[in-house]
Amino acid sequence: MAQKAGLSVTPRPTVIASFKTPFLQGLWDVLANAAKAGEAPPEADSSAGAEATTAENSLFLLGLPAAGDVDQRLLRAIINREGNELTFQMEAKAKPAEPPPSDVVALSNAIGGITGLLKALQDGLADSGTLIGSNYITFGVDKSQWDCPHLGIRTQPITVGIVESSLASAISVDVIGFDLTSGVSGLKKIVIDSGDNTHYSVLCCSSAVLSFSEIDFGLSADGIQSLVTKGFFSLKEVGHVRG
Repeated sequence: MAQKAGLSVTPRPTVIASFKTPFLQGLWDVLANAAKAGEAPPEADSSAGAEATTAENSLFLLGLPAAGDVDQRLLRAIINREGNELTFQMEAKAKPAEPPPSDVVALSNAIGGITGLLKALQDGLADSGTLIGSNYITFGVDKSQWDCPHLGIRTQPITVGIVESSLASAISVDVIGFDLTSGVSGLKKIVIDSGDNTHYSVLCCSSAVLSFSEIDFGLSADGIQSLVTKGFFSLKEVGHVRG
């Protein structure tokens, strides 16, 4: 019976969610005040005024995880005011290994870290009804533990020109995409790339309802990562055990 490789800890996925709402004065004020409180003092030069004017309709906020949190991703938010609309781009991604600089810590502290940023969004969007986001979930799959049977396959040339050239013997599939109809959790597309020497790269696109009670915006990113890994990859065998 084949014995499977022992699995290492899987890094959490990067999650991006984009959506629009009507302009919400109360939410804008809360976020703008936090962004302003977290800003470094402006430098005394001629460009300071221009920068402030450019940024008055755009906010950047960031929440850092607490030192003891199991999930060490950070949360970024970019909010733009466009007439009577607000556009949001939210991103949960791995925190860099090195300690954050003081200005980043100050920006996070001003909104109360990840918990404070999520609460501000949850409270401010409570009366906005159902929010549907255009969402992206990305993660790597360890090549030392998993194979992708869909990639690295030799394929027939698709044009006569390639057949007649020296390229014909060197064609293989390095990227493959799958379109989904009525996919679980609103999944619409899965793209698998051969990536680098150590990891495959996976991109999952979805259109799904958002919530702000946790850092994955209610998108079940860990579940999707597990489902896609098990559905599109095969666990490598490292030996045989005789019965």
